Amino acid sequence: MIIILDTTVVLSDPQLRAAWWNTLKETAKRNTARIVVPEVVVIEAVANQRRTLAGLSRKLIEAAQREKRFGVDSICDAIGAAIDAKTTAFERELRGHLS
Repeated sequence: MIIILDTTVVLSDPQLRAAWWNTLKETAKRNTARIVVPEVVVIEAVANQRRTLAGLSRKLIEAAQREKRFGVDSICDAIGAAIDAKTTAFERELRGHLS
């Protein structure tokens, strides 16, 4: 038996910490089933995460720019850098969790 996971399942808990992941793994092991995550699922999950974080980044930067009088320019730069770092790390972390 092969269990193929889709993007919706992966994005429901991308860090694979929910109890049902363990249940799925144990059930697959007991039934000699393989759990498969197609490459396109990882690509879609990363793209979704990137869009979500980019939207959050835009909102935070827009709010910070409205309050420039408080000198928050460096905060805007830090937000952008943190979003980039998190997006890059997310793919690596997701692949690690899935393996």
